[in-house]
Amino acid sequence: MLRKLEDTLEDILRERMMQRAELHDAMKYTLMAGGKRLRPMLYLNHISEEMTPAFEDFRFAAAIEMIHTYSLIHDDLPAMDNDDMRRGIPSNHRVHGEAMAILAGDAFLSEAFTTVLYIIRDNLQFLPMAILLAEAAGMQGMVYGQSLDMLFEKEDVPYESVEQMVRFKTGKMIALPLEAAAMRLGYSGFRRRKIRQMGSLLGEIFQLKDDILDISGDEDELGKHIGSDALEGKRTIPAIYGLERAESIYAEKCSKFRAYAREAELSTPLLQFYEMILQRRK
Repeated sequence: MLRKLEDTLEDILRERMMQRAELHDAMKYTLMAGGKRLRPMLYLNHISEEMTPAFEDFRFAAAIEMIHTYSLIHDDLPAMDNDDMRRGIPSNHRVHGEAMAILAGDAFLSEAFTTVLYIIRDNLQFLPMAILLAEAAGMQGMVYGQSLDMLFEKEDVPYESVEQMVRFKTGKMIALPLEAAAMRLGYSGFRRRKIRQMGSLLGEIFQLKDDILDISGDEDELGKHIGSDALEGKRTIPAIYGLERAESIYAEKCSKFRAYAREAELSTPLLQFYEMILQRRK
């Protein structure tokens, strides 16, 4: 499935290419630079529990990844997180310039919804899923969370405020593929609620692990400089409580997530997929 997702991403870029290649090259530079593809694979792995993913499922998954890629390009900009490295290579703006990096991010956001609208034209089942995607990405989701992240820099905000920021900045776009998969499969009631709880908690877990790795991770494995959060004055759980307490909170959240997953009666392959996420080192 991962290979087909990669092919879908390349197909979309190729189909939409204009006469001048500079924008396309800037987009491809970050999109095809590797990465975990966590968000689209969450969607594809979940629907694979009960059906074979169709053409439109891979397109929807690709749209999720394009929105994530736009957020990475913009997050790395000097006006935001000011990171020079991403996935082991120089950040987009370091290679293509700030203006082209901004435009590449803008294009990914637009093209993601163009892709989804073409899906909806032929399959209205994806309309509520598209609304979920828009809300998760926008001012009630990821963008709002990023604004809090910027506002909280060097402010002495409490733990509860940091957790709220994480739920929006990271949690919404990680919960989104699980909720969308539940919609696609027609889940309701108890199972739908458990999937929603899993997605929300997984977003918190993922961000907390990133914050821990920013202190204790290996730069070669991570593909970026460590310690950047501290230099930028970011308010993170390790910054508030220290590394040892942060790791304890992480373990507690992982235990809770495993309980949710068991209650949702997930298959063994899907449980193993989640365990890889919980134990990741990069």
